[in-house]
Amino acid sequence: MKILHVITGLRRTAGTTVFAIELSRAQVAAGHEVKIAVHNIADSVAPDGVEFLELYDINNFSFEPDIVHIHALWSIRQVRAMRWCQKKGYRYVVSIHGCLMPRVFAKSPFKKWVFYWLLLKANIKKASAIHCTSEYEKHVCEDLGFNGPFVVAPLGIEMPDDNHRERGGCPRTVLFMGRLGEEKGLINLLDVWKSLPREMWRLVLAGPDWLGYKKVLDEKIAKDGIDGVVFTGAVYGEKKDSLYRSADIFVLPSPTENFSMVVLEALAYGVPAIATKGTPWAELESCKCGWWIDQGVDALRAALRGAMSLSDDDRACIGNHGKTLAKDKYSWTSISKTILSAYNLPFHGGTKSKFVYTSEV
Repeated sequence: MKILHVITGLRRTAGTTVFAIELSRAQVAAGHEVKIAVHNIADSVAPDGVEFLELYDINNFSFEPDIVHIHALWSIRQVRAMRWCQKKGYRYVVSIHGCLMPRVFAKSPFKKWVFYWLLLKANIKKASAIHCTSEYEKHVCEDLGFNGPFVVAPLGIEMPDDNHRERGGCPRTVLFMGRLGEEKGLINLLDVWKSLPREMWRLVLAGPDWLGYKKVLDEKIAKDGIDGVVFTGAVYGEKKDSLYRSADIFVLPSPTENFSMVVLEALAYGVPAIATKGTPWAELESCKCGWWIDQGVDALRAALRGAMSLSDDDRACIGNHGKTLAKDKYSWTSISKTILSAYNLPFHGGTKSKFVYTSEV
């Protein structure tokens, strides 16, 4: 099969980037021909076996795909790509990647709704399938009037090379990983942290400053006299790996998230995780690998206090459950099979299908 992925940019910290790159890698491993059309490829490194194409040159591509997979929505380039598919008669799948969540429309709502009604909705409806990373995102799409066909497939994970963990360090570590933004619930986390007994603990906030929000956090820490908080800035590669390996508890206090790749990463490293019920991580409870909690400081305080009071062995046991979940359910091979099945869903957009995929990976 000839597969073309379309994505505006490839930022290392973006879940959209991770999904497009790793899915492409898995599809190549399964024997498919894969290319990625991206705006400004100069600073991007393609996976082995994948060729990058300049997105602005889409009308002149000599490559004729059997299926086009468009990632994310809020760019005129994605709209042009969908219209290009319609003109050429190519089937296309759209990955929403959280772009239609209510919190997204809450920012610059007038511009977003105008763009959505004038350019996005009709073109999404002509897709052969709509990919959502969670059932919640699918329900959001249905509330907006989309009837599918839908395919629900989460982000996947590449498991760490070995099981080496740097547990039991002093101080022990509660880790948050993600951008430092208002929407992540970090003020609540700081309020909880200052109220906990933490002589043998530190709180590590790892991630890039988002729209200057770190200043708000710094002022909160100074005003309330909160100690034991460490900022690392953005982390990649070995530094990110080391933080996960040394973490004793992972916490994501966000009121809402579409998927939360960082929770999956923590589980893959065997770190017990805490996330709110605004995230799609009920498996933290059902698979006994963490705590899926109500929103607000009271529930967060109770969960952190309980997790910090456990023995290292008890936390390791919980973490091992998470590692098993990540390995069994969230491998890229498994997710690639699910997405390939979406490429075979019946086309309902009004243009002629070039290809029907019927075989297994």
